[in-house]
Amino acid sequence: MLKKYITLLIFLFLSSSMWAQNTEILDRSLELRVGQPIPDTQKLSVLNSAKNQISLDQLFSKIIILDFFDTFCTNCIAAMPKLQKLQNEYADKMQVILVTWQDKATIEKFFKTNVFLKENKVKLITVYADTLLRKYFPHKGVPHTAWIYKNKVQAITFSDFVKAENIEHLYANGYIQLPVKSDFNDGLKNDTINE
Repeated sequence: MLKKYITLLIFLFLSSSMWAQNTEILDRSLELRVGQPIPDTQKLSVLNSAKNQISLDQLFSKIIILDFFDTFCTNCIAAMPKLQKLQNEYADKMQVILVTWQDKATIEKFFKTNVFLKENKVKLITVYADTLLRKYFPHKGVPHTAWIYKNKVQAITFSDFVKAENIEHLYANGYIQLPVKSDFNDGLKNDTINE
């Protein structure tokens, strides 16, 4: 068992993040920036939830963390136990939602067969076959994380910024200033929210 765990860890940290990169040209016409409100969203198909669909507007009283990933992204998978721990600790204040473009069968198999996720009891709500949220938060590489609170985009970051102190600050103050993750070198820059 230890040998399998060590092998998994080596795979997670030595695999190239190139697998997680998606270089397709994205339609950015619906892109949201820090400070902008979230448009009405359709019901999103999910796994690991009591319901098979959710709508973001049902969660606007909480901080919503949209963590974009795919099953090739070792950094994304490595961060999931931390996200689960934070979800457990701050369930009354936040909701972590994993988001992927991959289909339902792939994601069901991923959760069913991934030993690392099973050992760490990762059962985060997961949007699969996403086409809408990626248009709101376009990116070339994952992990890519969007923070929503009070019906507004509060931050767009790497998942490393999802920490207890940042969650507490955002919940207490209604805003947060974090470095913006942008995958596009086109001169466009997100503004940060001011008090």
